[in-house]
Amino acid sequence: MWLNYPLSLKNVTVGPFLYCERAAFERVGGFDESMYAGEEFSLAARLKKEGEKSNKKWKIIRHHKSHDIITSNRKISKLGGLEIIKENTHLLWKPHEKLRQKDQCTFWYDARRDD
Repeated sequence: MWLNYPLSLKNVTVGPFLYCERAAFERVGGFDESMYAGEEFSLAARLKKEGEKSNKKWKIIRHHKSHDIITSNRKISKLGGLEIIKENTHLLWKPHEKLRQKDQCTFWYDARRDD
């Protein structure tokens, strides 16, 4: 998605591709199941802190020519970029609270979603 690259420049993890040692995953409690969206951000933040304890560096693999990744753009095609921005801007304020409320995560859980 178009937002992934600028976030990766700030070393912020996005999307479904997050790799870590199993022991570290278990030490930080895995994914936060109380969240309806953005759980990878929470997991990544806890893993970064855990890694600092043992001097392990957090790294984002941006791109390698032998590992092309193609993701779906159906939300952008269906809603358009401006509507996506409109639907998600409110998450900039109190995201930890709002991502735990299904009614605040309409981008992922609205009635127009294709199943």
